Amino acid sequence: MPPIEKGCNNEVGMCYNKRRKEEMRRTGMDKEHSVLKPSKTVAVIFYVLMMFLGSSFILIGVVAVYAHLQPQLSFDALFEICQKPELLEQASDPLIKGYAMTNAIGNMISYLLLFAVILFFMRDFLKEDGKRLKKKWRFYLWFIPLCFCLFYGLSFLFNWLMEKVVSSSENQQSIELMIENGGAFYMFIAVVLCAPLVEELIYRKAVFSFLERKNILWSYVFSILLFALPHLFTTSFEDPIQWFLKLLPYLFSALLLALIYHLSGKNI
Repeated sequence: MPPIEKGCNNEVGMCYNKRRKEEMRRTGMDKEHSVLKPSKTVAVIFYVLMMFLGSSFILIGVVAVYAHLQPQLSFDALFEICQKPELLEQASDPLIKGYAMTNAIGNMISYLLLFAVILFFMRDFLKEDGKRLKKKWRFYLWFIPLCFCLFYGLSFLFNWLMEKVVSSSENQQSIELMIENGGAFYMFIAVVLCAPLVEELIYRKAVFSFLERKNILWSYVFSILLFALPHLFTTSFEDPIQWFLKLLPYLFSALLLALIYHLSGKNI
């Protein structure tokens, strides 16, 4: 039998080079590795960096611009009250409004940035969810409205019961203050439009799905805790019992969301 020439086929089969190229195409190895490829890990890292660093820098920028546009407010006074919300009790009305507006705008910018970046890095996973939704649309047609009603109904009932026992968390009070002082539009974009999808992608699609491969119980525990605890970062721990009671509504919401995500076939 004559030798196989490079780049050619014969009766026996393809040459090594063509077989290699076909294998690379099949496994995706022919695609150039890029930091911009879809990645849950990159999305989670960006989320953590934004929560602990990025949002603070954004707030500083917003405070600087707002103080420049409001001559009656100084940057130092406004920035100090943003760092120490407990000073709001003795603050003047313009300063309270400044605190509310800068935090509301800062939250909106942070969540818009998070929304765009996380959506970009998790685009392929969203496409998979879309295909699953299209394939099982009859199931989701009743499942989504049912879960929506159950989640908000049970959450409202649980929060109503907890209000009889403990005051709302500082996080909730801060949101209400922003809404009451002109930040309703900005908070609507941040809290209603962007935050739910961002948190679903991070805490359920990334964290829950990753841990589920190892242990379903731990996937519930960690995704619930990681969702709930950041909501109480600004709440004092001087009274552990009060702190824990304020944490319960967030734990309950996280449990419901994790359960819904799991029962939906891991579709956000």
